[in-house]
Amino acid sequence: MLKPVISGINKYLLSTIFLVFSGLLYAQPQLSLELSSATQITAEQQGKVITTYETTDTTVPGDKLAYTIAFHNTGDEAAVNASLVGTIPEQATFLKTLSVPAQAIVRFSIDNGNSYHLPPLTTTVVNAQGKTVTQEVEADAYTHIRFTLRAPIEPEASGSLSYLIQIK
Repeated sequence: MLKPVISGINKYLLSTIFLVFSGLLYAQPQLSLELSSATQITAEQQGKVITTYETTDTTVPGDKLAYTIAFHNTGDEAAVNASLVGTIPEQATFLKTLSVPAQAIVRFSIDNGNSYHLPPLTTTVVNAQGKTVTQEVEADAYTHIRFTLRAPIEPEASGSLSYLIQIK
């Protein structure tokens, strides 16, 4: 039996997901967020692989967790170019997006959210021969994910997005 080695990671991630909103200063959109996570469970049934998601309190290395950010515009103006940012804990590796609204742009950060780029992300390093080279960054170096919603979120409109990580 595996002993849980990372407890409360869901609370850590969910407490560090935050909303970055860009738009006109006089506009009054108000996005409310509902944050959730669930462990991915896969099983074979009648020769088919079935994937489900269950809420759990603890995780162990190898677990895959789906993080979902549900949003609802409770304001009286459309939210334009809203960005939802989620952290990817140091103890986890980003695997893939699961659901993303149409017209959303997904970018990643490897510098704790200071900058975001479309994949593949690269960095400059000095190799063993002393030459400066550019190399692709592995997904386990990602620290944040940002979803920029290009389509306006009209008043009373709702939606969600989700992504999958794996515990190291």
